[in-house]
Amino acid sequence: MHLWALLAATVAVNLFLSFHPFQLDPPGPRSNAIVRRADGSLDFQGPSIARTSGPPSFLADAIRTSALDVELDLRSAEADQWGPARILTISRDHWQSNLTIGQQGFDLVVRLRRPGSTSWGGPIFEVPGVFAEPRWRQLRLSIEESRIEIRLDGRLEAEAALPRGSLKTWEPGHRLALGDEVIGGRPWRGEIRRARVHVAGRVVDLLEASEIETPARYWYWPKRLRRPQRWHREEFVPAAWHLVSLVPFGFAVARLWRGRKPVLAAGGASLGVSLLLLGGKIFLSGRHPYVYDVIAQTCGGLFGGWLALHRFGRRRGSSEGARVDSR
Repeated sequence: MHLWALLAATVAVNLFLSFHPFQLDPPGPRSNAIVRRADGSLDFQGPSIARTSGPPSFLADAIRTSALDVELDLRSAEADQWGPARILTISRDHWQSNLTIGQQGFDLVVRLRRPGSTSWGGPIFEVPGVFAEPRWRQLRLSIEESRIEIRLDGRLEAEAALPRGSLKTWEPGHRLALGDEVIGGRPWRGEIRRARVHVAGRVVDLLEASEIETPARYWYWPKRLRRPQRWHREEFVPAAWHLVSLVPFGFAVARLWRGRKPVLAAGGASLGVSLLLLGGKIFLSGRHPYVYDVIAQTCGGLFGGWLALHRFGRRRGSSEGARVDSR
């Protein structure tokens, strides 16, 4: 009876710790909450997106000339937006980006892929306090051969030198999106009434229906499912927990198992529980379904089974030997 209680308690603790705080965020199709107004402006009222079906028409020229000007007239709906929330992005996904203009709380952030940067454009350029008040702002981002400037309402707010030909590091196949990441998962709430790109002597109006699409529905694919998180030192404690979390479970299964090979039975049952936890994490916000968690938990269950066999199997053998001698 105590073994069944240990079994149930171990599963319950793992379910709670794996699924807490139980916020559903499943992948799948989403309704696009964007509103296109009569003047052509776009209002991003909820999870919504406007994006190109392929690379934007200006991207090849921007890479060739290594120069680009972006004009945005925008108003954020609220300051409590993070990720950063994508206002404009030229990217493939959360980790592969040429350019991202976003909101991080009160602050405007710009990620620019360039020599020496990460694949997503870090280190970032930041202008603090831009979204402290919900009012219209005029943003102009200028990227020249070896310089970047960020102006707000005509005032220079940030500038920095760039390696020459920085935009030649850009990926030519990336798409452009307004209001979210290309694949979803980083929605921005607000309005854009002007979005223009100046490149190679021409002006591209991104709000024109011929340049960008506003699908009625789009597929949402959370960031946590795109690529495993890189290992950090702070991951040691969760990794250690996954290694030991199913040791009691494997121990109990091996003790309750009436057939042969109780250690393998403990490992198989632990694998099944771990896969259940992995599947549940796919549908929950803030949970990361990593395959190496399954490996760690299965190894822990195998160790628990081995511990049960080593601790109690030898005792059973000794007692049987004693009974034989007494005869």
